[in-house]
Amino acid sequence: MGISRDSRTILRFAGGGFGAVGLALVCLLTYQLTESTVRNWLVVVAVCFCPALLLIARDFYIAEQLTWGGWALVLLLVAVTNCLLYSLIGIIYVLLRKRFDTGKNSQKATT
Repeated sequence: MGISRDSRTILRFAGGGFGAVGLALVCLLTYQLTESTVRNWLVVVAVCFCPALLLIARDFYIAEQLTWGGWALVLLLVAVTNCLLYSLIGIIYVLLRKRFDTGKNSQKATT
């Protein structure tokens, strides 16, 4: 017995949430390297794909003074929050897909 199609879809969205945190981390590390307009766009991309970064945006300057253990804890919090957010999006996607699939099936049965 395997995982249902809906569960796989939700897990894929959750995995995408973790991947988005990795992308955001790369963008933020690039942000610290150079001074250009490209770095500003990278931050915008990072926040678009990882909205959980907004949790620490206010404390970003304070977080710069954290040790590696503190950063790991902050990134873990961001990763879990982003994973939950993307899972919620996956659940909504599955529910909408079921709703529209049942609508198509009922139309086929009546015609």
